Amino acid sequence: ERAAISAATATQAAEDAREQVSSLAEKLSKLKADHEELISTEKENARRDAMMDERFKALKADVERIEREGKEGAEKMVSERLAKSQDELKGELAKGQQATAGALSQILAKLNG
Repeated sequence: ERAAISAATATQAAEDAREQVSSLAEKLSKLKADHEELISTEKENARRDAMMDERFKALKADVERIEREGKEGAEKMVSERLAKSQDELKGELAKGQQATAGALSQILAKLNG
């Protein structure tokens, strides 16, 4: 009877051990799957980061180019307007000098006349 109880206990212990091994195997399998999923996600994130970095660099280059072109364009426009203003000022000065010379000629003609 004792041997039967010991055999039953041993059988139960063996069954419990099998269940634990099976449970641990399932857990290990799930952990492996989770780990593989994490690695895959990490690779995808690294790929996205690289793409975003490339996009950022391209946008930064575009902004710098636009700023440079805008600055160059503004400088050119200011230079052109300044040259035009100087030409207009010279023209107005010449008209003023002609008017003054004409008025002086009239005054001298009256004085001499």
